[in-house]
Amino acid sequence: MFGKPVVFLNRPFSPEDTLRLLEELKITNFTFVPTAYRLIMGTVKNIGRYNLRVRKLSSAGEPLNPEVIR
Repeated sequence: MFGKPVVFLNRPFSPEDTLRLLEELKITNFTFVPTAYRLIMGTVKNIGRYNLRVRKLSSAGEPLNPEVIR
């Protein structure tokens, strides 16, 4: 629609797979439910090891808690 590709990963959610996909495809705009953000924060020990290019994060469906926002 806006000349940008949309990526849809059609498999069960995995925090590590999600971060690897963001890194591999150089994704810059990411949206997911707050539960996924919390799972990433709670299970991935060193997010800094991924070379992420994400500039914008968004969520929908439920409020984000302060820990996720930070």
